[in-house]
Amino acid sequence: MDHRCGVRIPVDTPVLLIYPAHAASSGWMTEVSMSGAFVRTDFAPPDLVWIHIAGPFEETAAYVVRRTPHGIALEWDEFLPPPIRALVNANHKGGASNEGLKRLPVDVFARHVADDLRSHRDRRLAHQRSLMGH
Repeated sequence: MDHRCGVRIPVDTPVLLIYPAHAASSGWMTEVSMSGAFVRTDFAPPDLVWIHIAGPFEETAAYVVRRTPHGIALEWDEFLPPPIRALVNANHKGGASNEGLKRLPVDVFARHVADDLRSHRDRRLAHQRSLMGH
């Protein structure tokens, strides 16, 4: 089952994942969206744990929504956090060397904001209901 919602942009960005217990691991962010990212890593924190992620952008918080044999899927603690917005804009303007983002115009990325906001809200509500046993 595909758990993705919204536009995913291929990237190739090294990141540092910081677990609340002060463990840290490296990884590669391979996809980014307004609501989250996928990171290839051997790091396997439990689902729903909060982590911090840092890279060629300011550190931001996210939580683990699923694990795969290849890495972890994250959901940002806020929709399109400023560090990720800056990463997208910098790469689009040629400020960084990430070809995946340079090929995507910002308006294409932004065009899906309303759909992503609805999906993000719906997923959070469904998740909260599942935690409450509804």
